[in-house]
Amino acid sequence: MPDIEPPAGGLFRPALRSTLAADTTVWRVHSSRRSALAPNPTAQPDELAGGRFDSLDGTYAYLYIADGPDGAIAETICRYLPLDPTTARIVPASAVTGRTLTALTLTRTVTVAALHGRHLSVVGQDLWLTKCEARHYVTTRKWAHAIHAADPALGGLAYRPRHNEDTLAWVLTTDPAVTSHPALAVDSSVAALSLDRGRGRDLVERVVADHSAILSSA
Repeated sequence: MPDIEPPAGGLFRPALRSTLAADTTVWRVHSSRRSALAPNPTAQPDELAGGRFDSLDGTYAYLYIADGPDGAIAETICRYLPLDPTTARIVPASAVTGRTLTALTLTRTVTVAALHGRHLSVVGQDLWLTKCEARHYVTTRKWAHAIHAADPALGGLAYRPRHNEDTLAWVLTTDPAVTSHPALAVDSSVAALSLDRGRGRDLVERVVADHSAILSSA
């Protein structure tokens, strides 16, 4: 498994491009205190906080979306489930407190790097890049930076979530000065769900159970 840093001089070749087409519906789990359209501009220089492909230095703002509710929940709420079969798989209730699931629509086509299946080999990586544990996130963020540097026209990365290979997820990147991602709009035909109560919590419990885990009651 290539637990290695990207080449110091840059990638030997850019990632294969794919597109996230206009009018596509995607899903985002986000803080209920923030707009569903707001990217995160926070630099994440170490593995103690943040996600797999966050910006190390704040060069770009980022937000994570998926092709369905299950993928969005798997990539956020289920992110830290242990893979050790001897360890209890429990998602703490705090993981859903103050979280909302919102449907979004692409207002224009976005070009992204394909980082799934055989396409990972194009940049000199394999499944480690999208499946490694959080303690390696500084390195995966360096890869994200290198992939964007090799192709500045990219608007993000496409990958398979660690806990759900059947879904597709994206991290979209944009100018850290913007407060609303320019290629996204809220899908007003789908009601947003608070994940810590009612139908939203029921959905989380079902998805968590699909991953052989339970959501704690408190």
